[in-house]
Amino acid sequence: MKRALLGTLSAVIGIAAAIIIHCNFMIVEIDGSDMLPTFEPGQKVAVFLNVDADDIQEGDIIAYNPSFYEIGSGNGPLIRRVAGVDDSEYILVCDASLTDNSVIKTSDDAILGKVITF
Repeated sequence: MKRALLGTLSAVIGIAAAIIIHCNFMIVEIDGSDMLPTFEPGQKVAVFLNVDADDIQEGDIIAYNPSFYEIGSGNGPLIRRVAGVDDSEYILVCDASLTDNSVIKTSDDAILGKVITF
């Protein structure tokens, strides 16, 4: 009886932990070389989704949904570094020195979360 109860309790705790992790994190694969040398193409990073706009500061790496007219936006969320915060607008740049490092501006509603490197 104890073994069955312990097994059921373990299963419930495992399912609850999986739901919590699934709802708070997202895995994004780096596509392209825009974030070299920080991230390599094909590398996967975890994105913490429950981030307030006040928690995002200059130097943070974030995942965001690009606007439909932005080049390279057809493959889902993009990863960029925050170069500056101006009111509710974020200035985003690439890490790669090989790119033209064009400045991208985005708003609070496009940001998915902060990247957690591992």
